[in-house]
Amino acid sequence: LMTAAARTGRFTAAVVSGDAGAGKTTLVRRLARQLADDGWGTSSGACPDSSATPPVWAWVEILRTLVDTTGTGEYAPLLAPLLDDTAAEPDEDQASGGFRLHRAVGGYLAAVAKERPILLTLEDLHWADDQTLALLRALPSLLATSRVLLVVTCRDSELSDQQADVLAALARLGPVRVGLT
Repeated sequence: LMTAAARTGRFTAAVVSGDAGAGKTTLVRRLARQLADDGWGTSSGACPDSSATPPVWAWVEILRTLVDTTGTGEYAPLLAPLLDDTAAEPDEDQASGGFRLHRAVGGYLAAVAKERPILLTLEDLHWADDQTLALLRALPSLLATSRVLLVVTCRDSELSDQQADVLAALARLGPVRVGLT
């Protein structure tokens, strides 16, 4: 799994599922520590169980961590709606199906992955909002030839139809599946 992303330069995915308390977060944190020790960039974000949190919050967390270590480069103005709390809210076109925003995030992640392979962890997919799901669905095609390992955690029993559809789209990539009991 890690070899495919790091050496072949191909986007790779894994899905870790299990009930609450099964150890999903512990497992992905251990993986992140191991990969960081091996020179990988790592970043994680969690979908909050709250409607008061802005859309795409998990991606905001992931991007802010990467930006803190690598900067934004040419992507600063394009990523501003996600990274800058003082920036105007992203307009509906950018945020919901936002072709430009998705391409900006994909381009930025691909640029970061040229420097070193990266692990992106998206936790609690069962709480993901529509905009988080739209970006997740777009990334595999935008990062097809990038050294990116995406690990998604979820509770299978709590997935909505839309969340399950995104996992089905990821299934086309042949992700590693880890079911914890």
